[in-house]
Amino acid sequence: MVLCFLYRSSSKPGGRPPRERLRRRAAWLPVFSGIVCRMPRRRRHSRRGPLLYASGGGSVRAPAASELTQVEIHAIEVSIAGKRYWTPQVARAETQNMIVIMTPTGQIGSRLLDILLHEAPTRDEELRVIMRDPGKLPAAARARVDVVTGSHGDAAVVDRAFTGADAVFWLVPSNPRAPSLDAVYSGFTRAAAEAFKTHGVGHVVGVSALGRGTPLADRAGHVTASLAMDDLIASTGVAYRALANPTFMDNLLRQVAPIRDHGVFTDTVTADRKAPMAATRDIAAAAAGLLLDRTWTGTGEVPVLGPEDLSANDMARTISDVLGRPVRYERQSLDDFRTALTGRGIGNAIVEGYVDMMRAKDEGLDDDVQRTPRTASPTTFREWCEEVLKPAVLA
Repeated sequence: MVLCFLYRSSSKPGGRPPRERLRRRAAWLPVFSGIVCRMPRRRRHSRRGPLLYASGGGSVRAPAASELTQVEIHAIEVSIAGKRYWTPQVARAETQNMIVIMTPTGQIGSRLLDILLHEAPTRDEELRVIMRDPGKLPAAARARVDVVTGSHGDAAVVDRAFTGADAVFWLVPSNPRAPSLDAVYSGFTRAAAEAFKTHGVGHVVGVSALGRGTPLADRAGHVTASLAMDDLIASTGVAYRALANPTFMDNLLRQVAPIRDHGVFTDTVTADRKAPMAATRDIAAAAAGLLLDRTWTGTGEVPVLGPEDLSANDMARTISDVLGRPVRYERQSLDDFRTALTGRGIGNAIVEGYVDMMRAKDEGLDDDVQRTPRTASPTTFREWCEEVLKPAVLA
């Protein structure tokens, strides 16, 4: 008997099955007579697309049409399937449970990796990370993940990393000298968007921002560019969830020195304007939940709003209480903000993107989504100050 492994090529959403994984997993297959049949290196073609075939007895030959027996592949098991053939949907089901994580040493990525390292083994999930310098990953973590070295904006790197992947955590890195905001967000993402389609990635979770659908969405600098990136990813046909985030509590860690030495922190927003804030650990937890339970379909946003709205004055009172010393808020003008960023060597396009974003936030960019049990996240600002900010200030 000749066993043939037949699949249909397709240009429809869902794309082609992962050929490399088919060859790798089906290189040696036990068949019903107990004889092991080797898959050939060369493909033959039928009207339905590429055909892989093998024959009993260890020899390989092109089968006659009357000998063809179509089979269906589930993992490494072979079952007779009559006239059925392997569709892209079956191919996706065969793909192993692999989650690929970007920026695994960043504020969100490192916390996400910690959660997945704890949860993935109990769920039969494998983990892969992309990073420029694997040496920055703790040795204990490095021993438990597959590492692809390089930038996730590089087409060759994501092509390797997304082979066999079913889910991807997507976060673009900062690029202070990029020529445009499009280059930072959509430009950096384009190679990955193509790789999502090429490798049949099923689910993507991305870090994005609040503001979609508001009057400010098209003039909010980095937020506007991030929303365009979301649209690019959604256009690939993957199931996509954008984590729509407000300002991070963790951004205050950039001001540990002035808080400690001068009892002051700065921002550009009105002192008594209340707005949502979220801890990066809650954003990571939201990402982990979506990556581990991939029963969702389609595209959409998942807001992560924190438990309460806060003003800068509210934050100052809480920080003072937790640290046991007076800390005040000082509002910075947008012109001074622009000058400070430029003085740090940040390129003009990126600086103006920050200025536009902060102006939009002060005009209510983050106010449009209602807090509900589904959009709230648990960490309070006081908890964050006690557990994260205070140790950093006292260090």
